[in-house]
Order: sequence, then C-alpha cells, then structure tokens
Amino acid sequence: MYTESRFSFLNRSAGERWQRVRAKLEEYFTVYSNSGESDLRERFRSIDDRQHVSAWWELYIFTLLSRCGYKVALHPTVSGTNGRPDFLMTGQGRRFYLEATVVFSGVEPDEENESPARAAWIFDLTNRAQSANFMVGLSIRKHGTERPAARELVPRLERWLNGLDPDQVSTEIAAGNEPPAIVLDVRDWTLEYEAFPIGVEHRGQPGRLLGMHAVEGGEVKVDDALRRALQRKAKKYRELDAPLVLAAMMEPPFSGDEEAESALFGPKAVRYYQGYSDNVRWVRLRNGLWVRQAGPVARHVSAAIISASIEPWTHHARLPRVWSNPWADHPFVDLSELPSGTADDRGSIGCSDGTLSASTIFGLPGEWPATVEP
Repeated sequence: MYTESRFSFLNRSAGERWQRVRAKLEEYFTVYSNSGESDLRERFRSIDDRQHVSAWWELYIFTLLSRCGYKVALHPTVSGTNGRPDFLMTGQGRRFYLEATVVFSGVEPDEENESPARAAWIFDLTNRAQSANFMVGLSIRKHGTERPAARELVPRLERWLNGLDPDQVSTEIAAGNEPPAIVLDVRDWTLEYEAFPIGVEHRGQPGRLLGMHAVEGGEVKVDDALRRALQRKAKKYRELDAPLVLAAMMEPPFSGDEEAESALFGPKAVRYYQGYSDNVRWVRLRNGLWVRQAGPVARHVSAAIISASIEPWTHHARLPRVWSNPWADHPFVDLSELPSGTADDRGSIGCSDGTLSASTIFGLPGEWPATVEP
C-alpha cells in the first residue's frame, strides 16, 4: 500500500530475502550503537518516512565509511559553536566532519493543496480495482482534498478496462499509437489513466493494477532542491578545525550525477550570439553551491558525498560519488575507495571510479538478498 510506511513494509515483509535484509540491518545497528548513545534506531522505526529514510542514510554512511577504514565518532562537540555534526571521521591519515541530509523531492507544487499523502489515497484506491489483462499508468491532473470512497472509482475503472481487448491494444501500441486513456473526475480530483496490456503468459495472475504514476502540477528541480539542502547544512558550520563534508541522498529515483553537478557547480546552459548560428556552445552557469558569478563561495565545505536513492536491499549494488570542492579552504583528499568527481575553473567536470566496489565493501554478493553472503 502507498499509505503504508516504509518501515512497516520492511518490518512485515515475509520470506528469506527480507529476513536477510533485516538481519543485515541489525548487524549494522549493533556496530553503530557500540559507538555511542543515539536515537537513530527510534527514528529508523518511525512511521514517518522522512524520519525513517534520514535515519537509514545516516546508518548507511556510518557503515560505509567504517568499512573503508574510518573510526567514526557520533555527534562530536565543536569549539566555537553549539552545533554538533553528525560524525567525526578519523583514519587513513585524514580527519573530517560529516553532516548527512536527504533530499526527498524536487517537486515544487503549483497548487497549495498538493500533498503526497493525499496522492497516496488515490494510489491505494486504484490498486483496489482488478484486471486480468491490464496494468494502468496514472497522471493526476488535478489534486483534490477530499478522500474518495472505493465505490466512486473502482467500478468505473474496472468497467473501462473490461471493455478493452488486450491483443488489439498490444497491436496498436506496437504500431506506434498511444495507449487507450480515460479521464475520470472523482470528487475534487481529476485522474487520467492509461491502459497497458499484461504479457500473455502473465494474464489472469493476481497483482497490483497501478504500474506507474506521475504527479502533475509541479516542475521537478532536483538540483535546486539538492543545492538548498546542502546550503542549509553548510550554514550550520563555518569555522571548523578540519574539513567539512556533506553527505546527501536524493530520493527521486531519476536523479544522479547530472543533478549533483548542477547543484554544486551550476547547471548547464546554451550560450549563443543572435545572428551567429555557428557560435552556439554549452556553458555552465555559475550559481551552484560552490561557485557564483563573483567567484567561489562556501569554501568551508570541502566535499560532498552524493547519491541517488539507496535502499537497504540494494545498498551493496552501487556507491555514492565524492565530489571535491576545488576552491575549499581545507582541501579534501578524495576517498580513493569511492567514485569521485570535481570541476575546474571553466566548469569542466572530471570523474573517476573508486578502487573498491559496493559488493566488496559490504561483503555481499551481487545477487543478495536473494542469496546468502559468502
């Protein structure tokens, strides 16, 4: 269910696969709790997804850097400020402070009433409808504030799907036509559904109806949201006796290195001179966390560890990238174990791979948690 919290899902899921995930998390928590008192476990168990995901990200970063050879002190005191960073990392001839944050959405709503929680009502309601032959895609054209009853949506959706021929629809989509669609007004919501045929071999099998969904009415700007989140953390600590590193996870699943580059060094843009078509070139605008038109800024932030969403059951599959600030007051020596990146004064980005894989660092095979670790 979309209204079910992420912790509840993780806690109730049955089968050996999920039991292995929970056992691995308990292993990580045991190491973490031995490092000092913390409320991390309670936040991880929260039904508030933001609390849960933020706690998971802190646990992940702690475990990742511990396994890269660092001794991690929790919430160290810092001279000259009442603030206490999440971690102080010591090892490999380096010492640095680290603050972790999560970017939950790059969506900036146009409508005052748009709410992910209310959208979850619609997702769950959609999945109460059944079809032996189709899955549906959903776009929310208008967000409402009322909570519809199942009888107001489910029968209408099922009647429409039952009137479609899956073989005919498959042929039309293969020919390049759009899938069949219907727009339904339910209470104060306007919902558009598209029908996608299920493969012949899977028809008639139970499963959820909703295959994909999009949220209308807002522009996705993950890089802006990431830059603002990093700026908020950076402002907390300006005078430190060691490099400051920010660690951010971007929850939107389509985010990646491009959003990180834009947030740190400024987004790409096209520059041209009117009337000179052969003078078009790509440039990088100077409005990132680390550089503006007047020059470098936030020089007290030495590096940023940034990743797209990492889940407890996929954390062994890939690693975040360490982005170094080329203008930092405390230059940061890259964590050679992890992928890295930086930019020069012209905004040219350079990236390299790390010396270790996520699977090696966490000691888990690529097929985990479907298979046991060695």
